Amino acid sequence: MLSSVLLKTTMDDNLRQMGVSREITNRIQKLRKSVGISIDDQIEVFHSAPAGSLKDILGNHSDKIKKAIKMPFLPDSFKQPGAVVIGQIDYELEENKETITLFICKPCV
Repeated sequence: MLSSVLLKTTMDDNLRQMGVSREITNRIQKLRKSVGISIDDQIEVFHSAPAGSLKDILGNHSDKIKKAIKMPFLPDSFKQPGAVVIGQIDYELEENKETITLFICKPCV
């Protein structure tokens, strides 16, 4: 008996956005590890991105990122004025050279 499988191998916008959101999650986890924060420590994660495709990706996939990191993931406009930044990293999207800045902060009361 002979079987075959047909795979669609074209990249669409949704697959690209999922890949970028996964890379953002990965950058957050690496930053968390590099500054010595364990998975159980309470933190807040903020992002700063220019208008464009990164804004679209964050709008469509921020819930997935938040679920993966198990911490709040919000735009930097929500960051309190006295927030203590523990770590910061810039991630440049290779396709169109847009940059997102990720901040890990101690939770504010």
